[in-house]
Parts: sequence; structure tokens; C-alpha cells
Amino acid sequence: MKKKGCCCYRLKLVSFFFKVSPHILPNLYLIFTDEHDMYTIRTRTRAIEIFTTIANMICTMAETNRSIAFLQRKKWLSRNFGFGRSLSRELLGPILPTFTQALVAALNVPDDSHLTDAGLKTEVLKGE
Repeated sequence: MKKKGCCCYRLKLVSFFFKVSPHILPNLYLIFTDEHDMYTIRTRTRAIEIFTTIANMICTMAETNRSIAFLQRKKWLSRNFGFGRSLSRELLGPILPTFTQALVAALNVPDDSHLTDAGLKTEVLKGE
């Protein structure tokens, strides 16, 4: 028996990610790269954790949520958000290459630098 309102919840979740992700993900990138030494290493590490969690949620929704395919067939996403491609490509595509380059650059920072520690590098390896 299908739960009433389940599809409505999925629509709200997809809508939430389309509205919020373009704002949150670039800000997480700015916190992680921290060009002006405004954030602690712990805050930068947490930005990687949050980015990884959001990216995993988006990919899981795109892979397992059948309503995404249904919505794309019905052109609901195109009509309401202007997107026709897959959810993960639309939300992660613009920021993923630059974030990945920053993660690789963080691994190349010398261990004795004040910009990194073992915890940050561990999160970088988990995030890639």
C-alpha cells in the first residue's frame, strides 16, 4: 500500500535542493579555500564534511528516487526550474570541478604548514 503524500514529500525535497544548493555549495567552497585566513582548520574541515554529505544526498536522490525520472518525463523540472538534465549534474556540475581541484591542492600543502593538519587531509581523502 502506497503512503499518501509520499510523492509530495519527494517533490518538496527535490525543490528544496534546487533552491538551496546553488547558494550553499559555493559558500562551502569559499570556506574551504579560505583565501583570507578567516576560518580555522576545524571550520574548513567541517565545510568538506558538509559538502560531502550534501553531494552524497543529491547523488542518492538522483539514483534511487523514482520520482525524479517521473518528473523529468512530465517536464515538471524543466517547467518549474528550467532544468532538463539529471538532478546530480545540474546541482553538482558547476561546483564539482573547482571543489575537486581545491581538494587536490589541499593534499599538496606541506604537513608543517599552518593551513592544514592530519584531520583536514583525512576529510579531503574521504571527500574524494
